[in-house]
Amino acid sequence: MRIIGLAFIIYLIAFPCFAKETIIDCKNIDQYLPDCLPMKCKTISNTGEAITQEILGFNKNKKCIHKQYQPNGNIMNCAYSEESRKFLALQIKNSKFEPNRKINEDIKNKLTPVYEPDLVEQIFSNECEITKKKK
Repeated sequence: MRIIGLAFIIYLIAFPCFAKETIIDCKNIDQYLPDCLPMKCKTISNTGEAITQEILGFNKNKKCIHKQYQPNGNIMNCAYSEESRKFLALQIKNSKFEPNRKINEDIKNKLTPVYEPDLVEQIFSNECEITKKKK
């Protein structure tokens, strides 16, 4: 029986595509994005629907490929520059504060960089596109 178990483990190591895919919570995506480390995660949208995100690694142009599968079936496909992914990771990290925390006081005291929605929107506009769900 040990030989069969050992053979199965070797099989999974040799052929990882047959192993079960692990999907984690997206709360730590900011740790993967700066270096474009491949990962797959799920989060819940404001409407309570599941959103799956994937970081696939670099393309041939050295852009980080990130996909977000939206509840309506659309896919947001992004190809981030190094500067963009580091900025977005910092924005995500800074958004993890407790909702009741007085962030304005932290900003005054220079404890928290300012969230910059215009820059985030600019990155999404320039480096992402939406693939509409096919009917």
